[in-house]
Amino acid sequence: MRALVPPQDGHAGLVAVTEFHILKAIPPYTVPSGLTAVYGSTLDQVDPGPGFAWNTPGQTVGSAGPQVFEARFVPADTENYETVENVQVPVQVLPKDAALLWVSPVANAQDAAALTVRDLRAWRRVKAKISGCQRLTEPTQPEQMQARCLRLLAWHRG
Repeated sequence: MRALVPPQDGHAGLVAVTEFHILKAIPPYTVPSGLTAVYGSTLDQVDPGPGFAWNTPGQTVGSAGPQVFEARFVPADTENYETVENVQVPVQVLPKDAALLWVSPVANAQDAAALTVRDLRAWRRVKAKISGCQRLTEPTQPEQMQARCLRLLAWHRG
């Protein structure tokens, strides 16, 4: 930038040249809230909202309860505003419904810890599946069904 002050009333004039930069501003944004996910899902199944993207979209959401994940905010006007990195976004992770146990078998201790049984009737359905599985582990059953039942039985025996 060039600034010029002309001579006046016997005073010398001044010419100054300096360089300056206009930096991008930090955009205003609101951290997403009210986000939920089901245990076992990944962040790419949770929409953080306009302008936000998960830093690790393939990451599983972890145990049931409140969790916090990092996202970045990309403003619509990237010419004048910076991208905001590492925004801490809360997500409430919900437990798997016990009724989904059959189609989503227990494979490890973390799966077992995240399951909930909401009432006695639901637990009876799970126990009926366990009893049914005890009969389905015979060599005549399809391998996939045997594997599901063996995981369910292993979890039940704890």
